[in-house]
Amino acid sequence: MKGITTYLSPIHARHPSVSWADLIQLASATAVAHAGGPVIPMRYGRVDVPSEACCPPSGRLPGAAAPFDDGAADAATHLRNVFFRMGFSDAELVALSGAHTLGRAFAERSGQSSYGYGNAKATAYTKDSCVARRDGKPGVGMPGGQSWTRHWLSFDNSYFQPSDDPQLLRLQTDSALATDVRFRPHFLRYGQSQAAFFEDYAKAHKKLSELGSAFMPCGGISID
Repeated sequence: MKGITTYLSPIHARHPSVSWADLIQLASATAVAHAGGPVIPMRYGRVDVPSEACCPPSGRLPGAAAPFDDGAADAATHLRNVFFRMGFSDAELVALSGAHTLGRAFAERSGQSSYGYGNAKATAYTKDSCVARRDGKPGVGMPGGQSWTRHWLSFDNSYFQPSDDPQLLRLQTDSALATDVRFRPHFLRYGQSQAAFFEDYAKAHKKLSELGSAFMPCGGISID
């Protein structure tokens, strides 16, 4: 969160009437759209909490691999424990996991990859010479790390495509989506139809962005 607020602070300073909660959610939807993903039908008017004590405790995101903090015996059970607690279905869970079409993991941060900071520790897809952006322009920011997809700055359904490329990341919780008997039909459907993935992802992203939020005015403000 520190990195996000540092990047967004100049924008918030120019528009102090916009809550931090709205600004962060606006940034998420804008990033997805600019990377080639769906336009998410967001609503705004979130009220910032008065203090950190009012926020949910940290550490409630899905884990990457066993042993899981919730004691789940396998990755599929762990994912359901996390997402069902928030009111999501299997299909919504799989759709939201498709956001891994963007981004990377680093050895120095996650412990789930042997690829780390800089070109010397980059994969074939995360070197600074790679073209990963949707617009085809060069530039990856800081090179290094391991991505889930080859074009990890483009939002598409490539996360759901079969691959045995050892340079692409697959966590235990990623693999569970393709093997669990209840997850797999959704995983295959999104791999076959980017339109279906985009439609379900946009709805699930909107739902996730509103969890626990208080809106002023009541019902929020739609600007789409």
